[in-house]
This record gives sequence, structure tokens and C-alpha cells, in this order.
Amino acid sequence: MWGLIPRLLLQIGLVLLVSTPASAASAIYQSGPENVYGWCAGYAWAQANRCAQQQCRKQGGTACRLVVGCGGAGAVAYPELPVEGFGAACLGNERSARSAALIGCMSASRTLCRIYATFTSDGRSLNVDGNHQFDRVWTAQIALQRLTFLKEAADGSVNTATKSAVAAFQTAIGRVPTGTIDDELLRRILDAVGGPRYLAAIVKRDQLPAVERQLVGTEPVRLFYTARNTLPEQSPNQYFKSLSADERKVALTTYIMSRGAACTVPARAVSELVESIWAVVCNEATYNVLFNDSGSMITGGGRTIIRQDR
Repeated sequence: MWGLIPRLLLQIGLVLLVSTPASAASAIYQSGPENVYGWCAGYAWAQANRCAQQQCRKQGGTACRLVVGCGGAGAVAYPELPVEGFGAACLGNERSARSAALIGCMSASRTLCRIYATFTSDGRSLNVDGNHQFDRVWTAQIALQRLTFLKEAADGSVNTATKSAVAAFQTAIGRVPTGTIDDELLRRILDAVGGPRYLAAIVKRDQLPAVERQLVGTEPVRLFYTARNTLPEQSPNQYFKSLSADERKVALTTYIMSRGAACTVPARAVSELVESIWAVVCNEATYNVLFNDSGSMITGGGRTIIRQDR
């Protein structure tokens, strides 16, 4: 689902073979024209800068410049294609760095992002599988917060609260409550929110301001994000219209079930009655789903479910 550029999977940090000095620093350089980067950590500040710049140039960067630096852990995120963007953060620990990099990347690109590199303050690079596990769980947590299944903060860890929230969501959409997140279930969670681009807009509105208050203005800079092209914001109604007929049956059914409507997945039929009003025909009942600027209203089966999303 991520559609990411294979050549960027190369981890470009250096692991120190000597003891880390007390003044160890982390640096990330990025070259905008090629959208490539380089990082180094565990050196004194001047050496970390030179090393990261060299790594960026080795990846083909022609305009490598320092975008992030600190004395802690760092992370780099890239968005889904076709967007060409970049997010990087440097903080006291790996979880915080990953979260901030994702928030910046999603805010700039207006779509989902994935962690490409995470490194510790002493120059150790964390494995790719761990990065994917983090961004998948973190994204699901942000969405489950929006859906009110999760109250705790998103931290990318599969903790007890997250397992319970996932299980509750699975129960709501008629699945066995395993509490386990995989790529397919993440897609269903995104359906329930109203699509990945709508979730990115929520992250920009609700998550980015707090991160910027904490990090922007610090020296050296600890948060950087940019995009060379972006996708327009997409409302839930626009998201469902963009799907194929079969995908729409699953997605809209998941959307209404996550809000309390009874409907076997997939619905028997889904059609747009007029602009922003959908008919969802289920075995249990027929529902009308109205989308507006503030949320949605679902009527049918003797119930009216109003959800304010703004």
C-alpha cells in the first residue's frame, strides 16, 4: 500500500566503531533537487556535519544542506507515491523522533508516510521491519483516536490500550477481535476515518501545531518537512467516489459499521443518490449516508447517527 521508492531503502548512517564522545551529535542533510538525504550520529558536532553531508552527496545529492541536528535520536520519513516529500526529526528518543518525522511528512505531503531510517544518538541504525511496524501502528493509533476507539496518545507501540482499541474496532466491523494490526486492517481503519488524505489533514490540524511549538525555533533545527508536489486535500465523500465499485462497497460499509450501523461486509449495493448522499443497501437495512463539511449523518434501520468530524 505504500508504493515507496526501493532505492531509498538504503540505510546511509555510519555505525561508530569507537567509543562515543561526550559531545556526540546527530545530523541529517538533505538535497531538495534529488530528494535524497544522509545522516551521521555519535560524532562531535563538526564531524557529524561533515559525515552527513558526505553521505548525502554519495546518494547523488547536489545541494546537500543541514536540515536537522541534535544530540539525540533521529528519523526520516517519505510519503506514498506519487508525492515526493520528506520529513525528518531529531529528538531525545527513537519513538519521539519517528512520531515527529511522520507528522511533518504527512502535513507537507497530505498523504500517508513511512519511516525509512531511524538511528540512535550513538549512531546505531534501527532495522527496516521495526520502522514499518512503528509507522503502521502509529497511523492506526491516530485514526483510532479519531474514531474514539483509543483515548491514549499515539506512540507506535502495540500496548494494552492499543490492542483493546483494535479489538473493539474489529468487533464493530464484524471481525474476530484479535487486536492485531496488519496492512489490510490498517486499510479498513483508514476507510472508517474517510481515507488516508483526510487523515493527513487531521494530522496537520491536530498534531503538527503541538510538535512545532516544541521544536520549531530551536537551534540546531530539530524538525524539517517539505514536499515538491502535494495531493489536494480529500474529503471522505471524495475518497469514496475515487474508489472502484467493489472497493466502495467494503469501504462505505466499514465506515458506517464503525459508527454503529448494522451491515454485513460488503454491502449488497452502494450508490450515490445525489452529490454527497449515498445509499448503502445491506442485508440488515438500507442506510442513507450524508456527508457535509462538519461530518456525516447516517439514517436507516430505525436509527440516526450523526458524527461531527470538524
